[in-house]
Amino acid sequence: MATAPNAGLLTDLLDSWDRNNTILVNLLRAIPPGGLDIRATGSSPSIGQMFMHMHYVRLVFVHEDAPEFAVEVPKREWLTEPDIDRMATMLNESAAVVRAAVEGKLASGRAMDEHTTTTPSC
Repeated sequence: MATAPNAGLLTDLLDSWDRNNTILVNLLRAIPPGGLDIRATGSSPSIGQMFMHMHYVRLVFVHEDAPEFAVEVPKREWLTEPDIDRMATMLNESAAVVRAAVEGKLASGRAMDEHTTTTPSC
């Protein structure tokens, strides 16, 4: 568990993480109809693909760095979820998984596992 002097820091860190996710979901909800398919360039990922990439990467990092908190990782990284409400739910879920992993690792006194940047086998 976090020591007393660091408890406030952990609370602030987790609050910041939650706020960041709220901002991300609010940005997603501000995208106009058809906007998820827009690309910066012809070869870049679409806006929808970038949001799904964030969800995917969060879950991969937990899978690699805190496997005891891992949940199923999507089989493909660059998909688009056309339903904004469903995508918002997915982002909220992956944010909660990361938050739980950080809290759990700190509570146990164990460091994050070695980050290997490999794709998990699902």
